[in-house]
Amino acid sequence: MKFQQLFIPIIAIILITSCSRPIAQFETQPAYQAQTEITFSNQSENAASYLWDFGDGNTSTDKEPKHTYEKEGTYTVMLTAKNAKNKESITTTVIKVERPPLSANFDYELSSEIAPAIVTFNNTSTGADKYVWDFGDYTQSEDENPTHKYRFSGNYTVKLYAFYGGKRKVIEKQIVIDAPEGECLILIETEYGDMKIRLYDETPLHRDNFIKLAEDGYLDNTLFHRVINGFMIQGGDPDSKDAKPGVALGMGGPDYKIPAEFNEELMHYKGVLAAARQGDVFNPEKESNGSQFYIVQGTEITDAMLTKLQQRKGIRYTKEQRSKYKKLGGTPQLDMEYTVFGEIVEGMEVIDKIAAAKVDKRNRPLIDVKMTVKAVR
Repeated sequence: MKFQQLFIPIIAIILITSCSRPIAQFETQPAYQAQTEITFSNQSENAASYLWDFGDGNTSTDKEPKHTYEKEGTYTVMLTAKNAKNKESITTTVIKVERPPLSANFDYELSSEIAPAIVTFNNTSTGADKYVWDFGDYTQSEDENPTHKYRFSGNYTVKLYAFYGGKRKVIEKQIVIDAPEGECLILIETEYGDMKIRLYDETPLHRDNFIKLAEDGYLDNTLFHRVINGFMIQGGDPDSKDAKPGVALGMGGPDYKIPAEFNEELMHYKGVLAAARQGDVFNPEKESNGSQFYIVQGTEITDAMLTKLQQRKGIRYTKEQRSKYKKLGGTPQLDMEYTVFGEIVEGMEVIDKIAAAKVDKRNRPLIDVKMTVKAVR
């Protein structure tokens, strides 16, 4: 009997508790910063489940959820608390989310530490509505989280500019890409200075041929025999060795041609190395001369110019290619017409010095510009 007297009141207490109406309530601050995690303090009573609506299209069923607002604004947060009988209580609170202070920062992940390497950038800036990346290799991007390919080894200074409302923040970091084992550079020595060139692996026939010419000394003492300021400087004709002044040059070369190796990634920016060739009438396959080459100087290039070429020639220029053309200049009218197979990595200023030389009516410099070409491993 005593047992029953004690047991019945306990059951009653349990029944009363389970039937109590829920009370939804939570604590929060009146203002937060966007892109900062918020923890909501749930102080509801008599509740068995919860539904949070954060006012930005996101919800949660956690008791004390964490949430981050990506953009500034005024949001109505709603908490619905239900008890075991599915009775509910709702409370709302308006909070203000402010724009975080402007800052620039990023981290990155390398696909490889050896060239060629693809780098994926993770933008951790705050408070910005526009970004500009400078990858340190004459290319830029306005994507928030870009991916970029470094074709060659080197130490690259990457800069990220974050903008908002006329204000700007910038951060720069160094990315080091190592050279692959056995990498070969080409050194062109002239009295105007030296140019160091890396050859493209995407054009192996031209790459291997040029390395062989350099190692055999085939190009030593040849001239830059055709120089057009604002366009290019051309050399590599074996007939130019010790050629007398006024002699027409540009027809010489070894007894073979090289098949064209066109690549939509390789364009005629200032400083690229490309193969000379005969015109389409005699050379419809666009095969390259075995030794003659040119280095692009070019002119300033605009988006409008590239768009016209794109429509006329069917070439689709990427944002990165447009950025590089606008940064460096070049001769895009030659794209996909002549094989591009390398680019200058040191000595870009030498192009302008040679291009400024006085020339005769055949565009041959009045004072010979001789070269020595070496393979440097």
